[in-house]
Amino acid sequence: MKKLNKMWPYIMIWIFYYAWVIVFTSWCTSSDITDKLMGSESRILLHSLNLLSSAMFVWIIKPEKFKKYSKVGGIFVLLFSIFSMIQVSPLFHIGSIILLSISLGLLNISILIPMIYILNNSEKLLAIVGSNLLISILIYLQEIKFLTISNGLYFSFIMLIISVLPVLFFKEEHLDSTKITHHKLNKTMYLTIILNCAFAILCKGIGKAFVMLAIDKTSILLNQTFYIGGIIGGFISFLIYKIKKLDNYFSWNIIFGLFTVSMMIYGYAEENITYHIFSILMGIITTMGMINMYYCLGIIGQKYNNHSYVKISIVTIGLLGGVIGTLFGNKISNFNYITSSRLLSVISVGIILLFLVLSPNISNAYYNDEIDKKEREKNNLGGLLYH
Repeated sequence: MKKLNKMWPYIMIWIFYYAWVIVFTSWCTSSDITDKLMGSESRILLHSLNLLSSAMFVWIIKPEKFKKYSKVGGIFVLLFSIFSMIQVSPLFHIGSIILLSISLGLLNISILIPMIYILNNSEKLLAIVGSNLLISILIYLQEIKFLTISNGLYFSFIMLIISVLPVLFFKEEHLDSTKITHHKLNKTMYLTIILNCAFAILCKGIGKAFVMLAIDKTSILLNQTFYIGGIIGGFISFLIYKIKKLDNYFSWNIIFGLFTVSMMIYGYAEENITYHIFSILMGIITTMGMINMYYCLGIIGQKYNNHSYVKISIVTIGLLGGVIGTLFGNKISNFNYITSSRLLSVISVGIILLFLVLSPNISNAYYNDEIDKKEREKNNLGGLLYH
């Protein structure tokens, strides 16, 4: 309990700030509130430059300086958020968006460092599950018009202020930077990056595109059920990790299995209720996958104290996984129902084959190395649970 009291700034900023970034700045969660806040085109620019600047800062920032950079990033995020809402001229607005996106990238990496290297696995899980649950809850509140344009703008800015306040309590002595290395990682470990990219492409890109196709085909408001599924997925992930001793390999099995099932349901869907089931499943999968992706990054990064792995993960998942997933998703959105149904068969088979190929190596990467053996002996626990 005493350690958790010391770690609360790192947990709280990850829950609230990460949720704020996804809900109010990401193009893939666009809503009337955020479009009114900065405009749809500006939001796409903000999201793209945010990913790019994050990928840049992860190579520049020294982990031991995370406290300094987090404070600078927090101040600039607040400042340029205010500037972006002031409609002086189009040039001033675009300039504010660009500077805001750079500031977001700086703060993103500054809070990622303590999440990986300071928090233990249980604290990581609490932060990651909490943030993803909050994301689904906030977007659901927008979908049911509980958060509207009139009150949502104020809520967004107040939440941002609350989100960055924990940086005032960051302490550099919590991080033992002498343990952080930049050595080469075992090649099998990079398969975990491939797995995370596969999720970003399949679930975040292709899966969400099929949800949008279902909405266009049926005129059903599936976004609400999608985010209900997201809330359910958050609780399922927490229970799985609790029961399986923080073992995310089991969770990946469920995610890719449910994705294959959901694709098959979409291919044979005829009744509205079937589309709602498909949408809920995609919401569950998306939230569980996001939790797994960041949890995997956190535990592997800390277990090996290898900052090279963190750098490559951010660049690969953020830029390659995100961009390719978006391109595939946009392409699929233009398909007709027959073409998309045929494509589903290929995707479903491909997912099964991909996971069958990767599973043995991923299992080996997670468990069969000297570090895990020492940790299991130390804690008398299986899997990746250590403190």
